[in-house]
Amino acid sequence: MACYGSHVVGTPTPVSDTDFYFIPNTPRGYQMSHQFIINGIGYDLWPISWERAERIANFDECLVSIVADARVVYYGDDQNLERFNSLKRRIEELMTPEKRPLLLGKAERILGEAKALFFDACLYSSDLERVRLASSDILEEILAALAYANSTYTKKGAARAEDELRRFSVVPDGFMDLFRAVISGNDPQAILRDVRSLIHSVDLVVSDAKGREEPVISDETARGFYEELKSTYNKLYHACDNAEHAKAFFAANHIVREVKGLLGSNYGDHGFPDLCTPLSEGKYQLAKESATEHEARLVAVLKRHGVSINEFSSIDEFRGYGRVFSSR
Repeated sequence: MACYGSHVVGTPTPVSDTDFYFIPNTPRGYQMSHQFIINGIGYDLWPISWERAERIANFDECLVSIVADARVVYYGDDQNLERFNSLKRRIEELMTPEKRPLLLGKAERILGEAKALFFDACLYSSDLERVRLASSDILEEILAALAYANSTYTKKGAARAEDELRRFSVVPDGFMDLFRAVISGNDPQAILRDVRSLIHSVDLVVSDAKGREEPVISDETARGFYEELKSTYNKLYHACDNAEHAKAFFAANHIVREVKGLLGSNYGDHGFPDLCTPLSEGKYQLAKESATEHEARLVAVLKRHGVSINEFSSIDEFRGYGRVFSSR
């Protein structure tokens, strides 16, 4: 059983409850969940599974503080205590400089969720209540994403955003002014405009941080990448030969997206040709020639980084590889 929240981090008020949860050993243990009120203050004793606690410790939920800052008040045996403490160590490990790329990826995922909420809110842009509800969730998520981009997590939540921002080394200009405008706004259109600016500002922080990270390309990280993408190049060639614009459009954009995902900000350093502009102009032969050059440049980049490519000129050659592979 663990205690967390304001009493643990030192920010309780006279009406603060004591936040605590427990991790049951058995399915029957979940029945201990209980909610009650004492002297006008509500309490919630709630259960989580070990699996959920592990997700939280991996920054896959924006609740990292309830594990990282929790104080264990009861444990059944030393093995359970060590298991919980290992989750705390996992959180500390993920906040090290070596793990920053991983946290940046998780920040991108949270921002994606915020963008989806923003899109839904835009569908009801004249409904102030819907916009306020959506903006509340979005503010929590973009604050968590900004924390991840700073290799940390939120401790007090969006209600104490100023306290959170003081702990971050990188904060977008005007972030808190926009934040206040959103929570005090009465015009749904203005709220959406400011929410969009907040999302964009955090997106830039994450993108800038990722841009400074050198991509790691090796046989371990990129093995099989080209072999899988080869079929998309072939789809593009076939679509160009038959002037099938839709198929060519989606194939070309898939290739660019995948290769940019592998190479990051270094994509532009390798001289990859533009695949999409020739298609938009209906120049299918030029698009096919560009795709051929694009594929050759990708193969050259992979080989320079020592990435092995499993390519065979015949079925017999592949069978020979299969026999060698199966004997390992």
